[in-house]
Amino acid sequence: YSQLAMDSIIAGLSALTGFAALQLANYYGPVSCLCPPLGAVAVLLSCHPKSPASETKTVIGAHVIAGLVGYAVVRSGFANYAEAIAVVLTVTAMSATKMV
Repeated sequence: YSQLAMDSIIAGLSALTGFAALQLANYYGPVSCLCPPLGAVAVLLSCHPKSPASETKTVIGAHVIAGLVGYAVVRSGFANYAEAIAVVLTVTAMSATKMV
């Protein structure tokens, strides 16, 4: 096999292992763990593990920022534009804190 094929297989198995663990935690645990951003994180961690965006502080920090901003926007009552406002504020905060 070529190096690209082996890297692709390892990346896929890595993503499979991570999402299987999350699915088990989701099924047996009291907290829902699956959300769309985890797909992007899986690509980063599996395919580009040495990328600055794959660093632990960046992955965790970005999720904390997104969660706090999302919660604040929902609590503020911007019902019609909540998604757009949350995305704009999250991207701005992540950029300002160098979590991208």
